[in-house]
Amino acid sequence: IDASNLITGGGVSHLIGIIDNLDVERQGVEKTVVFSNSRTLSLLPEKEWLIKKTHKWLNSNLFMRILWRVFKLDNEIRRNDCDVLFVPSGIYRGHFHPNIVMPRNMLIYDETERRRFGFSWQYFKHILLEIVQSRSIKNSDGIIFISEYSKKFISEKIKIKDIPSKTIYHGVSTEFRKEPEKQRDIKEFNEKNPIKILYVSTVFPYKHQWIVVKAVNELKKEGFPVELHLVGGGEKKSIEKLNKLIELYDEKREFLKYHGNTEYKKIKDFYHSSDLFVYSSTCETMPNILIEAMSSGLPIACSNYEPMPEILKDGGIYFDPTSVKETKDAMSELINNPSKRENLAKTAFEISKEFNWIKCSEETFSFLTEFKKN
Repeated sequence: IDASNLITGGGVSHLIGIIDNLDVERQGVEKTVVFSNSRTLSLLPEKEWLIKKTHKWLNSNLFMRILWRVFKLDNEIRRNDCDVLFVPSGIYRGHFHPNIVMPRNMLIYDETERRRFGFSWQYFKHILLEIVQSRSIKNSDGIIFISEYSKKFISEKIKIKDIPSKTIYHGVSTEFRKEPEKQRDIKEFNEKNPIKILYVSTVFPYKHQWIVVKAVNELKKEGFPVELHLVGGGEKKSIEKLNKLIELYDEKREFLKYHGNTEYKKIKDFYHSSDLFVYSSTCETMPNILIEAMSSGLPIACSNYEPMPEILKDGGIYFDPTSVKETKDAMSELINNPSKRENLAKTAFEISKEFNWIKCSEETFSFLTEFKKN
């Protein structure tokens, strides 16, 4: 497994999940070699059949990691007598076969979403990544997609026809699992005991945190006892825009609270202490955060952009995340209707059980080992 480009986020969680839940005897896996930086490797479980490999270039900057992939990776694969290469970052420019890639970033294929960054390095970086990853996919022996939406979108965009592929959803950690609670009537909330609305996500133009802030500010002006908690790091320019808007509406930060980048282990506490979850992204490959909220038993107001409806199904209320009014109305509908909140939370919680790491690991390694057999 070439995990040289996995530093934080969903990619690392996926790697931990599939390795921790792999049944090597059942899957016929003799050993698994993971190439990555020291920090990512330290997060992986200790297994007799797991070999962790790093290099000083892998613990350096992006340029050095690219050099390692170009000049070192193929030799390391052969030196470790590997039969199949899996690239969860989706980019491989070497010559080893069979190699299986996993495209994880829809942003690099969606021109509409790229334009939200304006004339910037981010915009041109994603164009470059589209070119590089598209070539990797076309030269691969197999593709693992992480949603049906991404499979359809990417396949049509770069015209993939004959390459074997499979859609395998990620799992969700059992740490987030919490049975939905009985929902309280709005009359039971007040300024000292507000309705806590949570949005966990990195701060980028396509995540629309400022739309959520405006919507919550409108709810506040209408007399709803609401309190918004935003969790996640992100792009400097977007964070500055978010903070300026919060200061405009709530200078003392009494009901609009941005917590910034938060340790992954502590995010569970935000889920379990909130009353409602809002998810306002317009571009995802598979929204891991959404299934964390589903598993946490929260009623959810969710973006109507795919693949969110593919994941949440009938477990939430949908809205256009580019519209302040629709965002506000979706949250208002949930707040005003405790029975709907309760039913949707229960539905979402049951749906979340479909996303488990045992299933993800089994399907992933079954797909990978087929290439060795063939």
